[in-house]
Amino acid sequence: MPFNFFEESLGDAVSADNVGGITIENLGGGQRRMTIAVNIPVAIEVSGLPLEASASGVIVATATVAAPAPQLVNARPWHNAFTGVDKVDTGVSLIQRNAAPQQAQLTNIISSTQGINGVVLDFDNLAALGDITLEYKMSPQNVFATPVASWTDVPPAPTATLLPDAGQAGSDRVRLTWPNGTITDRYLCIRVIVGGNTIAELYLGHLRGEMTGASGGKFTVLVGDILAVRTDLTQAKTASGRTDVDKSGTVLVQDILDTRSNLAKELSQVTIPANP
Repeated sequence: MPFNFFEESLGDAVSADNVGGITIENLGGGQRRMTIAVNIPVAIEVSGLPLEASASGVIVATATVAAPAPQLVNARPWHNAFTGVDKVDTGVSLIQRNAAPQQAQLTNIISSTQGINGVVLDFDNLAALGDITLEYKMSPQNVFATPVASWTDVPPAPTATLLPDAGQAGSDRVRLTWPNGTITDRYLCIRVIVGGNTIAELYLGHLRGEMTGASGGKFTVLVGDILAVRTDLTQAKTASGRTDVDKSGTVLVQDILDTRSNLAKELSQVTIPANP
């Protein structure tokens, strides 16, 4: 019996009617196993005598499914010193470098006593911290002309924690925390790298007591900022409450004092360059 005759006959015989069942198993780590039960009729002719037969058995196939790359979907400050349960500052967003230059605004600056002591990054498809690489740079303090590319490393590295399904819309959250006072009156840059490629470059600023926004290319703590805090005196605040400078949960006299002690301090209204 020529082999190609058997092969052709077998191919013609395979149809949905011959398949008893298909199961696909997730073996973990991207491994999948497919099992197919088959019962295939086979026509064979031996010395002019037609024979009818069947081939029964199981076909097993395995494959490795490529995992989708992590995608950043949200980035916010995290006020580690805030006394409430939800420490995410939804009133401030990190600037993400893109195709056009962007100038920092008040909504990219936090005003807390402790400086930048936390950030949360939310990802889709992040299975482990080892799937991403994070790099951290910081600007000089106050007013400066140093370009972004020349900023220095942040000492020390933050504590990084992966919180599966805890982020925006069920995404996976990476929480980064620094000791209080590590990053004050300056900017933080976080570069997110996947597979050797930078997928996001993020910027967040800090100026203690800043309430009212930039003027003349600088953020400056002025009497108006102190008055803004005093107006909210005794009010309860969430983590997003800018006038709750010490993040106690309530605007108190201490917040006025913390703002006043930074009076006349300035921070450059930096422009984030376009992607190279």
